[in-house]
Parts: sequence; C-alpha cells; structure tokens
Amino acid sequence: MLSLNFRTKTNIALALVLLALASIGLVSLRETSQLVRGEERVAHSREVLETSASMSSHLSDAIAARRGYLLSGNPQQPDIFAKASQATLTDLKYLGRITADNSTQQERLAALEPLIRNRLETLSQSIELHRTSGSDADREAQAVMSKHGSELADQISELFRGFHDTESELLVQRMDAAAATVRLTFQVETALAVSFFGVLIAALTFINRELSLRERAERALAEHDRLLRSVLDSSSDLILVSDRQGKIILRNSVAARYHENVPPNVRPEEWPQGFGLFQSDKKTPFSADQLPLARAALHGESVDNVEVYVRPPGWESGRWHLASSRPLPDESGQPQGGIVVLRDITERRIAEEERDRLIVELYKSLANVKTLAGLLPICAGCKKIRDDKGYWTQVEDYISKHSDVTFSHGLCPQCVSRLYPEVAEKKNIP
Repeated sequence: MLSLNFRTKTNIALALVLLALASIGLVSLRETSQLVRGEERVAHSREVLETSASMSSHLSDAIAARRGYLLSGNPQQPDIFAKASQATLTDLKYLGRITADNSTQQERLAALEPLIRNRLETLSQSIELHRTSGSDADREAQAVMSKHGSELADQISELFRGFHDTESELLVQRMDAAAATVRLTFQVETALAVSFFGVLIAALTFINRELSLRERAERALAEHDRLLRSVLDSSSDLILVSDRQGKIILRNSVAARYHENVPPNVRPEEWPQGFGLFQSDKKTPFSADQLPLARAALHGESVDNVEVYVRPPGWESGRWHLASSRPLPDESGQPQGGIVVLRDITERRIAEEERDRLIVELYKSLANVKTLAGLLPICAGCKKIRDDKGYWTQVEDYISKHSDVTFSHGLCPQCVSRLYPEVAEKKNIP
C-alpha cells in the first residue's frame, strides 16, 4: 500500500466508499421490496375483509328490502332489493378473484355461493308472492320461506364467520410480518448507515493524511527548488538546461541577463544567431549541431572546455567563455535533455593575449641583441664601431641606437693615472 501513488490510493478509498453506498442501496432495495410486498399482502387482506363486509352489508340490505316490502308494501323496495342482490353477487364474484391464491377461502366461497344464491332466490320469490297474492295462503307461504331463509342465514353466517376469522388471522399475521420487516429494514439500514459513515470517515481520514503528506512533500520540493534556484543564481557561470527537443527549460540569473534581448522559444538550429555564439575569430557563428548544449541534449554527448565567444544581440562587444556540457539521462539511461555551464574567461584570455604579446616582443628583442652581438666590426685602435652603412661611430652611440642600453661615463684607474696624474697621487691610484 505504501508503494502506491496518491491517485491509486485515492481511487481505492473512493471505491470503498462507492462499494459501501452500493451495498446500502442493494440492501435497502431488497428490504424495501420485502416491505412493499408485506404492505401489499396486508392491503390485500384488508381488501378481502372489506369486500366480505360489503357483501354481508348488501345481503342485509336485500333482506331488509324484502321485510320492508312485506310490512309496508312500498313499491320502491323491490328495486332496492334487486340492486342489493346484484351488489351481493358482484361482491361474491370479486371475492372469488381476490382469494384465488388461498385454497381454504376458495373452498368456503364455493360452499357459500349456492347458499347466498338460494337465499336471494328465496327472498325474490317472497317479494313476488307478496306482489301477486295477499291471501292467508300467502302468509303461510311467507312463513315457510322465512323459516327456510332463517336456516340458510344460519349456514351463511357460519361459513361467513369462518371466512372472516381466517382472513382476520391472516391479516394479523401479515401485519406482524410487515412490522417485523420494518424493524429488520430499520436495523439493517441503520447498521449499513453506520458502516458507511465509518468507511467514509476512514476514507476521509486516509485522504486527508495523504493530502497532508503530499502537502509536506510539495513544500519540501518547493524548498528544494528554491535552494536549487538559489544555488544556480549564486553561480557566476552561465547555466542552461534544455529538454530532449532543445527547449530551454531552466537557466540561472546570469544566463537570463545574457538572454534578455533573445526572443523566447528559440529553436536549437537558431541558437548560434539567437544567443550570439561565435568561434575564436569572433565573427563565424558556431554550427548548431556543434554547440556543447546541442551535442549533450540532442545526441547524448559529453563535451569539455570548448571556447565560445558570446556576443548576444544588442551587445557591442562580447565575452569569452569556456563551455562544458553533459546529457541528462532518464530512469532508463536515455538522454532527456542536457545541461551546459559557460565560465567567463575573458580576463584570462586578455591576460593570455598580453602574455603572448610580451613573449613576441621579448623574442624580437632577443633576436636584435643576437644580431648586434654577431655583427660589430670594431677598430683595434680607437675602438669605434662600423655600422651597416659603413660609417664609424662611437661604440656607445651605436649600442644606444640598437638597444635600450644607456651609457654613463667614467674613468678607469689606469686612465686616471695617465690623464690626471695629480689626482692619482692624491687618491693613491697606482
């Protein structure tokens, strides 16, 4: 884990967070689906109970309509009876459809249907009999029908009670299951939410730690860059760094002063004219591919101590530099650029030129001295010297003209005794 880079670590942390979210989503979807199914089952049981209650109510309305008609003879009661009978049969049919998945309830409905139909038929016959006949025979027939209806009502009530109790128990079971599902869903989602926040906090902590490490590394790198820049700028040499394509990517302040009049992004083939790089005659520009930086950056060569006369654009005179360059290899050892250092040797070059001039003059002087020593014809008597034109001159005049020697005159002891004897006596000169 420590060897992974920041992007990979961050992606792993985010992947864990997304995985936690996906897990929460999947579990929530599953639990919600179960909760919805439980609610649907509860609603289904409620619908069955409501429909059965509606059927019982409609059947009671039909019975009440028949009784009201027999007692009051209200002509509207048969219509009310017909509507209540139709609604009862409709509810019975709908109950059959919505309990198709419950075989027990289907059996009860199968037994309940003929009884209900028989009961309604009996009520209908009673109404019709009362409409067509009002005799004592009608009363006796009505009593028989009422007795038969009571027997049917008891059977219907018993079956209906079983149907209702079974569906009520089923409703309670489904409500309990739904409540249990709600509790389980809440517990699972709470656990997942806690887990998610734990993973999120861990991920945020990890990312913040990595960001802190990265920030410290960036500060250290910035400090290193500042130190490197300070070291480069403190150097009196020109330092230039280029990439593999010949683009100048780094230079110190001395090089920047030299290049203040140079347009940016000078191509390698334009370096000699752009930077003002000349050979020893101070006029002939260097060939671009022979420049030390080009040889290092573009060809991977190491170059040492190449004299370059640098006269940037806008300068009236240039300065001599000694250039050395090295390629900059990447991790695989392939050159990815180059660096060149140009040391100013102008004063040394001037001193060397002055030294060479003095040496030449010395050699000339020595040559003249040798010629003078080898060609001096001198008179054996008066000691005069004959020059190259044939004239005889004093020896001191000739030597003074042909050398830097200056004569001072004096007398040797013999000449003093010979020319000035009295002085010789006083000074005891022999």
